Amino acid sequence: MPPGDEGAWPFSIPAINGWGRRTFDPGVTYLVGENGSGKSTLIEALAVAMGLNITAMSYDGHIDIGVIADRDQMPDVWCFIEWLEEALVELEKYAPAG
Repeated sequence: MPPGDEGAWPFSIPAINGWGRRTFDPGVTYLVGENGSGKSTLIEALAVAMGLNITAMSYDGHIDIGVIADRDQMPDVWCFIEWLEEALVELEKYAPAG
């Protein structure tokens, strides 16, 4: 956490403010936990820190995902999108729809 940001969002959220410093293995692909455990909050905080907005919407058996990025903070957004597509294919392999 950057010095001086301890009281700012997302660190002001109770699910995050007690964590302290965390390091993640670069190979982490999925976060799993009960509803309300902070998975989405963590992903949102990481995305904001990276200058990234990801929006997902499901309708009629389909999911649409939109990605908006700050080019200064994330100049390699197309690499991220490719990784996201690969992760979704992998996820569907292990958890098929229906």
